[in-house]
Amino acid sequence: MLDCINIFNHDDDQEHYYGVYHRIIDEIDDYVMYLVRSKDLKTWERVAEIEQYSSQAKVWVDDVSGDILLAMEKSDNGDYVQINHYNTLQDLIDVKHDASFVLPRTLSL
Repeated sequence: MLDCINIFNHDDDQEHYYGVYHRIIDEIDDYVMYLVRSKDLKTWERVAEIEQYSSQAKVWVDDVSGDILLAMEKSDNGDYVQINHYNTLQDLIDVKHDASFVLPRTLSL
């Protein structure tokens, strides 16, 4: 099951669609976010575990540079939103972000 999948394309791999989704893991009693890919949008292959205690992911790909922003809801230390920057699709596959930003909590403490 690909709960709340966010599907995107990237020029570095025009043969695949990519997606990020979350699923609940009993061992940690929380969500884990995964990166998957597909050639036909029917059969998906898991590529990487992106982040534990993460859900509701959204990806933006810059049309010119190919840079990737990945926003997610985190729940490891209270609930908050984190945005990671990846220079390339391969960096996302390797789970190597070069910058991360945690949005300040303003509505709940």
